[in-house]
Amino acid sequence: MDYPLPPAVRVETDGPVRIVRLSRPEQLNAVNDELHLGLTRVFPLLSADRDARVAVITGEGRAFSAGGDFDLLNRMANDRALRRDVIAEGRELVLNMIRCRIPVVAAVNGPAVGLDAA
Repeated sequence: MDYPLPPAVRVETDGPVRIVRLSRPEQLNAVNDELHLGLTRVFPLLSADRDARVAVITGEGRAFSAGGDFDLLNRMANDRALRRDVIAEGRELVLNMIRCRIPVVAAVNGPAVGLDAA
């Protein structure tokens, strides 16, 4: 199955396993616009992949995720419309993950920091 996603999210196939890689290793996989959008889109694609039985999410490089990208967070702090849109997309991301037909497992391979839109 094709996974048309931004470059910041890569999906590899290993039999029935789908390995979802956060792919911003130089930035310790900090969540920017591209990664956020990719994560929002990946879960419906995983659900539609009839050969997939489980997804493993991991980070490339030495971190799982450094949390929110400071550039995105700064722009959100100063742009109410952007903040509203990113929060709405975050809600969609979480709902898409919950609705995913296959189990999703995290393989935390280093620091894992939350992110905040407040």
